[in-house]
Amino acid sequence: MGVIDGKRGIFTRFIASGTWTKATGIKVVIVECIGSGGGGGAGEAQNAGILRIGGSGGGGGGRSYHVYDAVQLGATETITINSGGAGGTGSADSDGGNGTHGGDVTFGSTQTGYGGGGGIGGTGNDAAGGGGGGSAGAGSDGSATGGNPAGMTGVNASGGAGPDGSNDADGGNGEYGGGAGGAAKNVASATSLAGGSSLFSAGGGGGGGGITAGDAAKTGGAGGASKSYAAGGGGSGGAGGATGTVGTAGSSGSDDYAGTGGGGGGSTTNDAAGAVGGAGGAPGGGGGGGGSGSVASAGGAGGAGADGEIRVWEF
Repeated sequence: MGVIDGKRGIFTRFIASGTWTKATGIKVVIVECIGSGGGGGAGEAQNAGILRIGGSGGGGGGRSYHVYDAVQLGATETITINSGGAGGTGSADSDGGNGTHGGDVTFGSTQTGYGGGGGIGGTGNDAAGGGGGGSAGAGSDGSATGGNPAGMTGVNASGGAGPDGSNDADGGNGEYGGGAGGAAKNVASATSLAGGSSLFSAGGGGGGGGITAGDAAKTGGAGGASKSYAAGGGGSGGAGGATGTVGTAGSSGSDDYAGTGGGGGGSTTNDAAGAVGGAGGAPGGGGGGGGSGSVASAGGAGGAGADGEIRVWEF
């Protein structure tokens, strides 16, 4: 927790659970909540000559913002920061494990920043990215459904809607909703799909790199950005190859915006594990999906989603 007490007001940042105490004489309180990011799914590990799919990216946490008359709030309010989602676990000769949902963050009982959905592990089929957290509901895990109010399937979301993590496109972009995770699909192309971005909240993770039936290793997708309405721009995806490279972690939010999504891990064709997806950047970035690996080793683990935070201004 950090506190700045100036002549014009008081600012407090909570990055862990605790208690907010209202200062004496305060008239107006502004609260901003950013939900935690979802974890990326793990990559699949199978025999050579078989199509192998990386894990999809986790969705970014959503943002809520409210101005209160100070008398509406208690003398103290409980701050709850639930953790970012864990990345899925990769196993030998197995489908990838799913990432877990990003936790919500709450200011008392009056306001919530909703978490992003977890990415899906690679299964030999398309792996949809986690839905972005909305301003009124959490993103769904590995689904073409964002958090409430939900955006329309296959398109970007406006207002506080949580965008979709589609099967066949980059993750949807949001305004106050977090960006959706990128799908792990289309291994005939050079890269998996990018995580969605958000104008005012956190980016989703990129999809992990897959391996074609011809044993060509592919690159992971980039994570989504903050302060953007175009997919990608966050952590870079790792390159696929004989030994894949890990996805780059997302960066922390600049100018007090939210974090960017982690890049998807690259796939590995040698008898080694797929590369790990990058962790989401704080606050609220989604984790990247893990890259595909060989049957003798394991798919790459998904990257962890970043914890959310709460910011309070008193005047």
